[in-house]
Amino acid sequence: MQLQSMPTETLKACPSCGATQADLVWQQAETFIAEGLNLYSCRACGQIYLNPRLTLESTTVLENQSEVYVYSEAAEQQEIALKASILAHIEQHGQLKPGRMLDLGCNRGLLLVAAQQRGWQPVGIELSPVAAEIARQRYGLIVYSDPTSLAQLEAFDLITCWHVLEHLHEPVAFVQELAAALKPEGVLAIQVPAYQFRDQFIEQGQAGSLLSVVHTLYFTVSTLTRLVTQAGLCVFYCNESPEYRMLTVYACHPQALMARLGPPAWLLYDLQQATMRNAELTTQLHEAQAQIPPLTTTTNELQQYVATLEATLANKNAHIAQLESQINTLESGRILRLLKALLQAKHITKANE
Repeated sequence: MQLQSMPTETLKACPSCGATQADLVWQQAETFIAEGLNLYSCRACGQIYLNPRLTLESTTVLENQSEVYVYSEAAEQQEIALKASILAHIEQHGQLKPGRMLDLGCNRGLLLVAAQQRGWQPVGIELSPVAAEIARQRYGLIVYSDPTSLAQLEAFDLITCWHVLEHLHEPVAFVQELAAALKPEGVLAIQVPAYQFRDQFIEQGQAGSLLSVVHTLYFTVSTLTRLVTQAGLCVFYCNESPEYRMLTVYACHPQALMARLGPPAWLLYDLQQATMRNAELTTQLHEAQAQIPPLTTTTNELQQYVATLEATLANKNAHIAQLESQINTLESGRILRLLKALLQAKHITKANE
């Protein structure tokens, strides 16, 4: 693997809500990004994102060179068994029976293998041509390398997005596409590393599983729920596991949630909608507030200028008053001198008489 900085792009706004104000919350040196690994938290929606970030082309190069998903045969079987248990959990909580399934970012296809064993009709999408070809050749799976193929595929009963969202550049549009690809009763299952456990990742020597150059987004319960809700879906299961330091959510269309859980589900959905609306209003408020500092600065400058003018005017008035006083004094002295001269002239006249 090449060990040098790669082409990057700098964001001017939050990739989740579009707000422009953000605070630096983490910084560390990074081999592949000359500026380092800099994480910012959006002031409006709380989304944490990498900025600058690798271009999509740079990310693909690194992913193709990665050996993180290369398993021995025994480890591979254990991984497939683990993924089968994950599917069983989704089936139970989503009240699903095997049908059409899509795994976004399927990598080398182990989740698809587990799904096939459980009776699902699995399809995968994987941007890395290297990983996609391994899935096809080794397991005979149907795997597409072009993400635009999603729009042409038949709707799915289950869409899994395991460790994908943290790699995205346009998360809102992506999740909206997934929502559109779900059947009315379908389920979207998502798992990402939980930013909440950043310190634990570091303390246990697994910082790279979270703080990674290929991770463009970092999620908390609120930011992930907000993203899913923006796509018109309703979260019905959420787990932030301190044991595995992972954040998992299952979501579906609101009507499907109503059918599964009954009227109380609408309370949950309404709460999520209200939360999203509140977040949108907060975003607008922060954007408006972002315009206030220049105005405040201008107002302060004007007030300072007016105060300077008033002080100057006061000094001028004082000076004028002083001049008037001096003039009065001079005038008074001149009048006295004239009076004295007149008196003297009068005395001289009398003396001559």
